[in-house]
Amino acid sequence: MTIGERIRNLRIKNNLTQKELSELCCKISERKISESTIRKYELGILKNPKQDTLQIIASALGVSEYELQGISAQEITNSLSATTSFYNYLYSLGYEIAESNYNDKWVIHVKDTSQDVYISDEELKNLQAATKETIDLRLFKYLHDKKHDQ
Repeated sequence: MTIGERIRNLRIKNNLTQKELSELCCKISERKISESTIRKYELGILKNPKQDTLQIIASALGVSEYELQGISAQEITNSLSATTSFYNYLYSLGYEIAESNYNDKWVIHVKDTSQDVYISDEELKNLQAATKETIDLRLFKYLHDKKHDQ
């Protein structure tokens, strides 16, 4: 289901016309979201509302931005759980990771040396993927070698 379809379904569920939703959005924010813009989202002519527009429409419809985007609470929980597990794993290896105020980067603190390494979001995702791949390969080899049976 698209964002536009969700907007339409929630608008109808709340017994609102496109015009009423537009007016409600204007009451919530100083920014005007016209009736025709809402219609274009619902018809799929406009596909991806800007973040601030998404927030206003979601608020007017009484839902979270995530719900309007079709992201379930379970998906958010799973993502946070995977990220937390990765951070905990790094911590067990002697690293601490935190957001940095320096150029939208992450800082990895190496506990034994007191050194910091700054990496971007993309580098952090690559590190997480490479770490998972390495663990998966080692587990596969371990299970394949049947050493766990001994």
